[in-house]
Amino acid sequence: MKFGELYSVVAAALAANFNSILDVSSFMRIKKTNAWITQTNNEANKKGNELYAKFIKDESSAALCDDFVILKSKFEASYYFSSAKDDLAQFYKAINFQSKMGEIDSISNQLVLIANILKSEASKESMKLLAAFSVSFFLPYAKQLSRDIQKDATSNFYKSMGYFLEDFCLVLETIIGKA
Repeated sequence: MKFGELYSVVAAALAANFNSILDVSSFMRIKKTNAWITQTNNEANKKGNELYAKFIKDESSAALCDDFVILKSKFEASYYFSSAKDDLAQFYKAINFQSKMGEIDSISNQLVLIANILKSEASKESMKLLAAFSVSFFLPYAKQLSRDIQKDATSNFYKSMGYFLEDFCLVLETIIGKA
């Protein structure tokens, strides 16, 4: 699997986990894994994997449901930036992207867009689009969201997702730095 394809899978997994409460089959499927999709040397990834292992070992779906309800409002960029919905709607329209998950300004839609860009053949244009979107919209929001999830989540699952989102941002900055 190519690097871009791998991180498109990571983006899609994060998008799904931030989109809705995990259903029983998704919860059970995740509980059967031993570790997160990626292993990097970033401290955020290491901490995320530590918390993810605790989740797999002994966390219930009820804890995740409670946490999702508490955190849900933060999964929309307009929680942090009042113009986010309008800004993202204009941007999506300009690039002909249809939002697929929840509100137009959701972290999930932003991750789906990034996943789509990363899984396509890397071209100069797609890398410019990824860089512009990341710098203008995604990274300012996702970095704040990751810190808030790490701080406010009570479940090991969502705390780990906060660290994995931070790790994803670090990797994305490396990717766009090379664009």
